[in-house]
Amino acid sequence: MLLLFHFIAVFLIAQNTVSAEGIVLDAVTGEPVEDVDVSAAVSEFDSAPITVMSDAKGRFVFPNLPTGKYRLTTLRAGYVSVRPEGRRSPLDAGVWITTRQGQPLKDVVLRIFRAGAISGRVLDARGQPVVNAEANLIRQSYDDRGRQISQPQYLGRDLGGGTTNDRGEFRIFGIPAGEYRVRISPDISETVFQPNAGDEIEQETYYPGVPDFASAGPVRVEWGSEIRLSDMTVPMLKAGPVKLKIVNETGVPEGESDFRSFEIYRDGQVIAGVISGASLTGGSGRFELRGGLPPGKYDIRLGWGGNESMEAGRATIEVSGTEVTGNIVVRKAPVVTGKLLLQGPGGTQPLAASIRLESGSIQLAARANSSGAFSIRGVPVGEYDASFGRLPDGAFIKNVRANGSEVSADRIPVQSETSLELVFASAGATVEGVVKNSKGLPISGAAVVLVPEGPAQELSQMYRTTHSDLSGHFTLDDILPGTYFVYAWMEMDGAAYRNADFMKRFESRGQALRIRETEAVQMDVPLADEESPQ
Repeated sequence: MLLLFHFIAVFLIAQNTVSAEGIVLDAVTGEPVEDVDVSAAVSEFDSAPITVMSDAKGRFVFPNLPTGKYRLTTLRAGYVSVRPEGRRSPLDAGVWITTRQGQPLKDVVLRIFRAGAISGRVLDARGQPVVNAEANLIRQSYDDRGRQISQPQYLGRDLGGGTTNDRGEFRIFGIPAGEYRVRISPDISETVFQPNAGDEIEQETYYPGVPDFASAGPVRVEWGSEIRLSDMTVPMLKAGPVKLKIVNETGVPEGESDFRSFEIYRDGQVIAGVISGASLTGGSGRFELRGGLPPGKYDIRLGWGGNESMEAGRATIEVSGTEVTGNIVVRKAPVVTGKLLLQGPGGTQPLAASIRLESGSIQLAARANSSGAFSIRGVPVGEYDASFGRLPDGAFIKNVRANGSEVSADRIPVQSETSLELVFASAGATVEGVVKNSKGLPISGAAVVLVPEGPAQELSQMYRTTHSDLSGHFTLDDILPGTYFVYAWMEMDGAAYRNADFMKRFESRGQALRIRETEAVQMDVPLADEESPQ
């Protein structure tokens, strides 16, 4: 009997898996590339992808891949992860495949490009090497609300960003082709925390030696190129001591008993911070950086740990070389309560799912009970993007109300005590088809976007996005009823499709579509950016 059960289990598993195999090639030489880790993930955020390695002939095989859609990525030193059609955008690594029951996938071809590198040397005003400065690549993009980011976007250490050595030299590697700015950020943490520091401090610098992003020189990286920059000089500028008082809303100083940490931000990036370090910043009721900060604009955030009713104190300061004084105000933080509901054929029922509110580095989460109710204490005043977990299959956010007013799930305002009602729906409409170029050929890796008709901010939760797989096929699920336009782009940087100025260039290239509840629509979509719009 046990043998029979084992046979049945193996049979059922085999019925729901197929093999997928292919080859990894150097995109320039066409030669097979061995020892490449090829991973298949169900999404960009899959923490447990299935990984195999290419052999000496570049071949790879997934012998038992469950049916579904997967994002294939590659990893090998000296190469950039595979990207559709050699796409330049660093944000678009990976190609997509779809496996179907009883249809083994063969002859998948992954072409990978050799990565570029940028190196250089950083000196101070005396011509001496600057040691332990951080070198980063920066590029402009669009954020998740379609705003063109005015501050640079940091690509981080995943592209080989690093620090200068004892000779002041750096080398950033693993770089996809594209246009970048190079930023040098000297290590100021030791200076900041020195009570007897001198009055000069190394200034942040952009290549070729300018103080800001706007005047920085662009560096164009081609696939496999090695670029050596000319030496950069970091100027020494007078630092400004920072002496702030920590007060509550009535102006009464707060003690240090609940002050647990602080972080200093510049351009949205943490440049210094301390955990359990109130004693380093002036003592009770004070926040002091005696060593000072170089000229510039900074955001300071205090961690008010151990007291959920108090919001972290925040202040923005402008440093110009002289002493900075002022207050950091801490106040009672609002409580956010709410209810999660699931709308289905049988009516509306409570939903015991989880919710997370995010704003910058702040992440606050709660799980609803069997009645769908949840409560999050100590939520700092601000605007939050909500994400959800433990949802039933196919469930998606339909509408959100904050204190009785309809809001977007990615723009939930919290100014005081806030009550939320979040309604989810299931069995939404579906749009599927194939992305094709002007010759009628299927295009893989295209960004396919369903754009609702109307103001982007008001209809935020109605957008749907996906990518076409290696056969050009795409599927958009969980669509709310309404009027839409469907677009497909080969180059899509961030959520540019939510930017009105960007979309004006493609007004005539979208396909209008009216979606009804639970409808299934079949359609082919042409590329919107195959040639420059007129």
